Amino acid sequence: MAQAIDYSMTAWDGYGRLPVFMCPDPFMRTREATPGLDSVAMFMDGLLGKFNVGYMALFNGVGLTMLMHGSNTIWSERYGVSHGKKWTLRSRTGNRG
Repeated sequence: MAQAIDYSMTAWDGYGRLPVFMCPDPFMRTREATPGLDSVAMFMDGLLGKFNVGYMALFNGVGLTMLMHGSNTIWSERYGVSHGKKWTLRSRTGNRG
């Protein structure tokens, strides 16, 4: 997780700072099990999201899925762009909201 945070804070030549999606999911969850995540995993998801770090998971019926801030789907093979339409993946500096 520390390495993913380091990458998300790197200014890549010609691209700037980019979001990073870890694969496999560090908590190895399934879509059905997500609501039952323990409080530490939920805290870590929120904290990683603040650093512009998400994860990728493979879900039956949906395919490869990119998620950030827990179970918020950014993109999936089956449905395409989801919350990514509403969110910017641009890094926020000084944002605690």
